[in-house]
Amino acid sequence: MSTKTVEKKDSYYRDVLRKFTAHKLAMIGVAVILLEVILVIVLPMIMKLDPYTSDILAFSAKPGAGHILGTDDTGRDVFARLVYGGRISLLVGLLSAIISLCIGVPLGLIAGYYKGIWETIVMRTADIFMSFPSMILILVLVSVIGPSVWTVTLVIGILGWTDFAKLIYGNVLSVREKEYVESAKQSELKISRC
Repeated sequence: MSTKTVEKKDSYYRDVLRKFTAHKLAMIGVAVILLEVILVIVLPMIMKLDPYTSDILAFSAKPGAGHILGTDDTGRDVFARLVYGGRISLLVGLLSAIISLCIGVPLGLIAGYYKGIWETIVMRTADIFMSFPSMILILVLVSVIGPSVWTVTLVIGILGWTDFAKLIYGNVLSVREKEYVESAKQSELKISRC
């Protein structure tokens, strides 16, 4: 790889990073997300939080020194439960996005590259998936399969592939029509005829 190519890639990424860091709302969003992730991961170890143990002397207690956000009806610390709930939310969000990505990207590539019957099958299946109200479908599938964090993650991941597939499909179609792709196809035809 030539130094010119490396320099172009480097300058492109540097330009993207510069534009991103110049956008104030984007930087505030990144800071909030990073703070949340750090607090959810590190805070339970530092503060020795326990979301399951009940404080029998503090049923429905108001926020105070012993319990930052108070306690619930059974005496469990609300702040500890909030932090541990954040861990579960991050886990479900990340894993379901990875599952959706792993299903949607290959299907979008297949539909955009091969077109024809593959395009019809993948895109109509995506339309069918998108026509159902996802929250109701998630609740039904979780109740049929059984409620657990892993079931919810799997169901959300499987139902979310359509966004990735449609995005990749559209990008593949746009790249497919570029001049350099047409030129490569013509070159390939000429070589195969010789």
